[in-house]
Amino acid sequence: MQMRLLPFLFYLVACLCFFTGCKPSGRTDNKGTQRPVITVSIEPLRYITERIAGDGFHVETFVPKGSSPETYEPTPEQMMKLRQSLVYFTIGDLGFERTWTDRFRQTSPEVPFVRTSEGIKLIEGHHHGTPDKPENETDPHVWTSPARMKAIAQNICAALCKLDTAHARQFRRNLQQTLADLQATEDSIHTLVDSLHPKAFLIYHPTLTYFAQDYGLTQIAIETDGKEPSPAQLVRLIRLCKEKQVRTIFVQQEFDRRNAELIAKETGTHLVDINPLSYEWKEETMKITPLIQLNRIQVGYDGKQVLRDIDLTVYAHDFLGVIGPNGGGKTTLIKTILGLKKPMSGTVTFFREGRPVPSIRMGYLPQYNKIDKNFPVSVYEVVLSGLRKSFWKRYSKAQHQATRDMLCRMGLDTLADRPIGRLSGGQLQRALLGRAIISQPDVVILDEPNTYIDKRFETQLYQQLEEINRESAIILVSHDLGSVLQNVKSIACVNETLDYHPDTELPEGWLEDKFNCPIDLVGHGNYPHRVLKCHKHS
Repeated sequence: MQMRLLPFLFYLVACLCFFTGCKPSGRTDNKGTQRPVITVSIEPLRYITERIAGDGFHVETFVPKGSSPETYEPTPEQMMKLRQSLVYFTIGDLGFERTWTDRFRQTSPEVPFVRTSEGIKLIEGHHHGTPDKPENETDPHVWTSPARMKAIAQNICAALCKLDTAHARQFRRNLQQTLADLQATEDSIHTLVDSLHPKAFLIYHPTLTYFAQDYGLTQIAIETDGKEPSPAQLVRLIRLCKEKQVRTIFVQQEFDRRNAELIAKETGTHLVDINPLSYEWKEETMKITPLIQLNRIQVGYDGKQVLRDIDLTVYAHDFLGVIGPNGGGKTTLIKTILGLKKPMSGTVTFFREGRPVPSIRMGYLPQYNKIDKNFPVSVYEVVLSGLRKSFWKRYSKAQHQATRDMLCRMGLDTLADRPIGRLSGGQLQRALLGRAIISQPDVVILDEPNTYIDKRFETQLYQQLEEINRESAIILVSHDLGSVLQNVKSIACVNETLDYHPDTELPEGWLEDKFNCPIDLVGHGNYPHRVLKCHKHS
């Protein structure tokens, strides 16, 4: 009974607001300036509306972060605030919009309602609802397509020009810049997709239908008719992923990851978290674009093949652990990514915002035993050398300040003038790590970083890497399976070929098979470690 009364109470409160004579007003910002209010249904609409409306307006979103636009019920306060809006922008087909729009119109009759998807051809056959009664609807996720987002932007601009003629010229200027940015994003994705093979991806809930249609991609959904897949359907999905050579599974944050993780384990597919409802529309849209892509790489030395048939994709904020037996090709893989070793065949492609580029910013922490500790250089100079400068120019004041800041971050500020040869193993690793990340790289590559350091600093190292991973992707090469499996997000086992594992739950049998050698589990320190038994690597 309470649930039935709730919408009525919201309606009653809004009606009271109407009859008390509330008028459209504005919001006061931090500077005390009152700005007219624009209301939108979801965060991606706020993203695009703010770019067209400019700084003279305050844009509010109905559906808050973390809530589903299919089931969301607005609060009485939101119902009252809506009457203060200059305009209300909707997608038009979201679940809560279908449920509440008529009530909004009744309680706020003076507020124009604009369906921003007007003129966009909608795709039929999308499913929401309960598992026992799925609803067959039009697909509302038009904003996931850059091409359709341009149409949304044009509809928003037209509505604002009609409502506020005094600022129409500025709205149109903002629109042209917004359309140019959207076109650049669209072009970047087209460039990337043209080089992608295969052109299929798996996704939990099918929110990227328009996106897939635009770019000639095949979207395979885990969820069907609003229901979790049955065991038989999971088997079919796994088989289909293998047939289509699917490399990526997109998982929305509001859905259970277990089925996606199960499929990823069985297929070696890359899991990518996405949030189609995020305000950061461009960043979320570009998540399909990797940082680094290796395709069919073959590498050898002196006529001997070391790596063959290597396929690997690294995305932003990945934390990839690279493991494998001695002689399996781990270091060779790293050298190939760094450009220090040219492959005999295959391609290494780098991307920035979806566009193939000659290179990306990479930070490199080499193995401890490869460092010349007799070289006459101070800790300060080591960290500073991670920043680029022109040959004929001095380092700038900003670069020197960045170096001092990095020394503080690494806990080395009191050792700035000390020669590197007088540092402990942990101190030297921190100095080299500071050098590797000071340039704010897209990816940080670490080759056996916990060699020659004590367990206390190893803990500190991984804590620092966790922070770095918020800013950069990380590729970590290590023989220490115990440490790697506790800290990374995914695993690549290199033993002439590469086997990708989307998480760190590695069965002993899988390890023995990929390492091509027996594994012993031994206990020492705080954690059990897996080590390789004596063997010969063929």
